[in-house]
Amino acid sequence: MTRAPLPTTPSADMFSFGILAIEVITGHVPAPKQRYKRLGTIEHASLKKLCQKLIDESPRARPASTETLHVLDDIKTKAEYTRCPSKRRVKRKRDGGVQLL
Repeated sequence: MTRAPLPTTPSADMFSFGILAIEVITGHVPAPKQRYKRLGTIEHASLKKLCQKLIDESPRARPASTETLHVLDDIKTKAEYTRCPSKRRVKRKRDGGVQLL
């Protein structure tokens, strides 16, 4: 017996993105019963926190795509900031993101 497909919503898309992110970060497809176990193997605190929010059981608790992009942009900027001492100047953008100067 097959189940009827669930409706597609932005929240469902973000859940799928979270599952994909966990797979990319850990190198393992997170089976439904192992999702939270796989989260425990993510060492980067901000990525782990983002993935936890993305796969939250409550669709309303999941971040929107714009919030997710801001978090990922901040993570990328901080990584560049750490690796490139010559780019230590950071400007906060009006939309909440950051920009290296």
